[in-house]
Amino acid sequence: MFPELENNTFFALDVGSTFTGVTIVKNKNVEKIVELIVNEPVTYRKSLAVSSRIISFIQENTNSYYYLLIEDYAYGGGFFNAVQAETMGAIKKHCLDDPKALGVISIPVGTIKKQVTGSGRATKSQVVKALKIEGNFTTASKDGHKADSLAVYKTYEALISSDTPQTDKLRSVLWDNKNK
Repeated sequence: MFPELENNTFFALDVGSTFTGVTIVKNKNVEKIVELIVNEPVTYRKSLAVSSRIISFIQENTNSYYYLLIEDYAYGGGFFNAVQAETMGAIKKHCLDDPKALGVISIPVGTIKKQVTGSGRATKSQVVKALKIEGNFTTASKDGHKADSLAVYKTYEALISSDTPQTDKLRSVLWDNKNK
């Protein structure tokens, strides 16, 4: 049901208002963790420009088929969540239209935080600290978006490696396959 880690390329995204973290994983190896900078805070008018920048980055960094892992937006966060939803919608639409994109998997924020730190309400600094303790993350990050994008991948990795009723239920909720 879920794509395996081996022989696949994944782009894990943490879309933020001023920074977007991107982790690129090929054949189970983390190849790159970057922070794309948005010069000004995202507004409705700029959300499509931000999504275009992220899409361009993905296109520049792969010549093969790929899956997109996205930290889903949280509900109840006000104006930015509406803009983030629009940005992520544009990214997902691009992936549905891109013949190289094999699927999009959105993982809820609380699931990611709980998997990495043990608490679904962890802060960015707690996520960074947890990844550093595990030896997965050594780079300093101004906003923690790099760490969050790595946490998105690590959560996916844990979900497909675990066979419990809880992860089976989560898997069925998360997968949005294009049936390519």
